[in-house]
Amino acid sequence: MSYFGEGRDLASITTVDVGEWVRWMSKQPNKRGGTLTQATTRHALTALSDLFKRAKSEGYCLQNPTTDLYHKPTPEQRTAEHWEPWQVALLIEAARTLPQDIVAGGRGNGGQIKAGTYPWIYPLVATAALTGLRKGELLGLTLDDVDLHMNRIFVRPNQHRPLLKTKHSARTVPIWPQLRDILLPYINERAEELDELLFPSHRNRRNRMLGSVDGSLDRIGKRAGIGRARLQVFRHSYISARVQTLDGGQPISLFTVAREVGHSGIALIEQRYGHLVHVPIRSDVVEFRLDHYANRVVDQVALMVS
Repeated sequence: MSYFGEGRDLASITTVDVGEWVRWMSKQPNKRGGTLTQATTRHALTALSDLFKRAKSEGYCLQNPTTDLYHKPTPEQRTAEHWEPWQVALLIEAARTLPQDIVAGGRGNGGQIKAGTYPWIYPLVATAALTGLRKGELLGLTLDDVDLHMNRIFVRPNQHRPLLKTKHSARTVPIWPQLRDILLPYINERAEELDELLFPSHRNRRNRMLGSVDGSLDRIGKRAGIGRARLQVFRHSYISARVQTLDGGQPISLFTVAREVGHSGIALIEQRYGHLVHVPIRSDVVEFRLDHYANRVVDQVALMVS
């Protein structure tokens, strides 16, 4: 509120004042050498509107001047960043074959943590790729959330992440055959451990959620010849693949996909994901198996194993 003047009476701020503030905001520099985006400016306007709603409800002003603003910032519609199925297959293979002596980074021990310290890297990448879970949902999974008998993963609040993103986030997601083949030996190996988290951090104490895994993902992305890798892109890639699957021989319902990934409706699925895969493969399951794309990835696989 410093733009409007410290101590200014909220009731004196008009719609014209808000419009001038929006124009001023749009010219402010960002951290990338440009100016604030329409999306950032719109978020700021929404925050200001919420402030006035609260002030109006408590009698500090009679109206919300943001309501009558005619020209509001409109964020541009962007296509979700995603990988093609063959690229996801490469990333999974890069995680599986990551040499044990490659430094995985991290703050502990001066950053000199070997990848062998993290047996979760391969199953974590596979779970991200084959469930589309959000980062917090993924890193907060417990062993009890994985039901290999029913082939379901339960996304639900627990002591590590008491809150999920939305009320629709609590759900179950299928464990596809490829993911089951990866998780089963990993979970069996951990049968005697005290940790309840599926992907625990052992740096400081047990039962602690992992923080950032970006450094390890980037090394895997570089190894796969893809470059920068992030968990969110695995989510986008999963959704774009999931909408291509079949259900009883018919194309999967978008509503089914939406609920499976924690969306309240199909709008975002239709707008951002339904058209992403360039070469759709109709299948009853989601899978990213390297042998399906042998001709396309043979050179990169040779580099990974050399």
